[in-house]
Amino acid sequence: MTVALRTASARVPEFEVAQIDSDGSVQGWSGLNNHDEIVEASLVLIAQLLSLLVALVGEAVTFKLVFDVWPDFPRPSRTTLESNDHDPAR
Repeated sequence: MTVALRTASARVPEFEVAQIDSDGSVQGWSGLNNHDEIVEASLVLIAQLLSLLVALVGEAVTFKLVFDVWPDFPRPSRTTLESNDHDPAR
């Protein structure tokens, strides 16, 4: 989570001073003042987190984890998962 936060800070400068608490919550991004900014920053952080997860365990496992907690998430085609599965050589 910390790596995702630091990577996301390139697009959301307010994350530069943010920290991850022991419970996984993000603290210190009070520089975001309105709902739209908070939503945008949250999406950037989630995208970075998922990107790191794909790099570590592959796309298929990442989708399985997402589907476990969000069953209504749109499903990719089977060929997308098969052609983009984890490849340590990448």
